[in-house]
Amino acid sequence: RFNVEIVRKLQGHSGCEVFLCKRKDQFTVIKSSSSESYNNRLASQMSKQKIFYHEEIKKPKVLSFGTEKQDKEEIFWFEMEFISGLPFFQYMEVIGREESAEKFKKILNFINGNNYLHENVEIEVRQKIDSLEKKLCADQNYWLDYTKDFEWSKIKKSYSHGDLTFENIIVSNGEIHLIDFLDTFASSKIIDYSKLMQDLVFGWSWRKKEKLPFVDLMLMENMLSKRLNEFDLLACKKMLVLNILRIIPYSKDKTFLLSCLDYIKREFKNE
Repeated sequence: RFNVEIVRKLQGHSGCEVFLCKRKDQFTVIKSSSSESYNNRLASQMSKQKIFYHEEIKKPKVLSFGTEKQDKEEIFWFEMEFISGLPFFQYMEVIGREESAEKFKKILNFINGNNYLHENVEIEVRQKIDSLEKKLCADQNYWLDYTKDFEWSKIKKSYSHGDLTFENIIVSNGEIHLIDFLDTFASSKIIDYSKLMQDLVFGWSWRKKEKLPFVDLMLMENMLSKRLNEFDLLACKKMLVLNILRIIPYSKDKTFLLSCLDYIKREFKNE
C-alpha cells in the first residue's frame, strides 16, 4: 500500500491510521488519513512537526509524504522516523523521581519559551464552546458554563504542540522526543499546560492501568503551578475542562471522562 513492509498497525487517534513499517533495514512510522476529509488536518499536523525546533527536545524527522488512492478517495499520508523509547508515563515508572523531575522541567521550559503573539484565542474558544453545546447532553451544561465564565480575550496565541500528554512524550536514550503534533482549534501555550494537567490531575495516560504514581504527579503539578500566575493557572483549569468535554462526544466508554468531570465539580467549584 505504501511501498514498504507494514509490520503492524499502531493505535491511531484523531481520524488517522498509524502503521509501524520497515523500509530496508530502517523502521519508520506512516500516519495516514482515514478519510479524504481529514487530509488538510493531517497535512497541517505534518507541517507543525516539520517546523518544530528546540535545542533540548527532539521530534521524529519527516521522511516523505504523498497521497494514495483508496476506494474513491485520495488519502494523504506522511512517513517519519520511528523513535524507539518509552512514553513519559512509563519512563517515570522505571527511572528515579529526581531524573523524571528534570525531564519534566525541560518540558515546562519548552512550553514557557514559546513566544506569545498579538492575537488572542477568544474567538476560537467561544466557537468551540458553541459547537459543543450542540453535541453534549443538557446535564453537561454545568461544565460548559464553567468554561464560558472567563476572560479568554486575555489569553494570547503562541506556538503549541497541541496534544502534549505523557503518551506523546517519548524518552529515547535519555533524550525527549515529541510525537503526534495536533492542529488544535486554538494554538496557545495554555493548551499545552492544560494537556499536562490532564495527566497530573486525572492520570490520563494511566487510565487503563490500576495504579498511578500519585506522589510524583503531585510534585510535578506543584512544579507547573509555580510557573504560572493565578490568572494563567485558572485558564489552564478552564481549558482542561474544555479538553475533557471535547472528547466526550467521540468516546465509546465515557466512564473515565465522567469521573474526571465529577472530580472537577468537587475541586474547581469555587473557581
